[in-house]
Amino acid sequence: RRLESKETKAIKKSNISKLPTIDYLKINSLIKNEDGSVIVITEVSYDKLFIETVYDANGNQRKVNKHYFIRGVVCVFKLNSNGGLIWKVKVPKYQVEENFRLNTGIIAAKKENQLLIFYNDHKDNFLKQDGHLKLMSNTFRDGCLAVSTINLVTGALDIKMLTRYNTSKQFIMPVRDAMQIGGIVMPGGSGKKQSLVRINL
Repeated sequence: RRLESKETKAIKKSNISKLPTIDYLKINSLIKNEDGSVIVITEVSYDKLFIETVYDANGNQRKVNKHYFIRGVVCVFKLNSNGGLIWKVKVPKYQVEENFRLNTGIIAAKKENQLLIFYNDHKDNFLKQDGHLKLMSNTFRDGCLAVSTINLVTGALDIKMLTRYNTSKQFIMPVRDAMQIGGIVMPGGSGKKQSLVRINL
């Protein structure tokens, strides 16, 4: 599939349904409930390699490889013990990284009858109500950590900006492993500095 250049910046919310879905849907994790039902957490995930021709000041050309990592909407399904669908929820998310993917992806956690999904996002997706879903930002100025909360009984969805990134907070890197020990412990980093981040549920 050809990755359009406009997809590396922002996309109209009305066009979200046109992005790849089932063919690029990958299972992130499974959660089994006490009643035998199962929560299936999936994420649109695909990569694309481009070879571009660039020119230096003297007009000499060379080939440059650009590897894009695209991580799109999160689709969550609740199935009964017989495999029948109880409900499904789509979480709007749009992440594209060039030659780097540490900040893409999600971390999922369960608390009682709630499913929490953490991921990096752009602050304007929460502070501005317009027709575009902005691309995840890795900058301190525009980046934020979002959390989508899904009621495991009804499938009701609530999305919030958990925190803005600034010079005193670390970037979260959801693509890496996290541990749920009372809260969520996940790795974070800014530049060459790495640390662990704990989020109380």
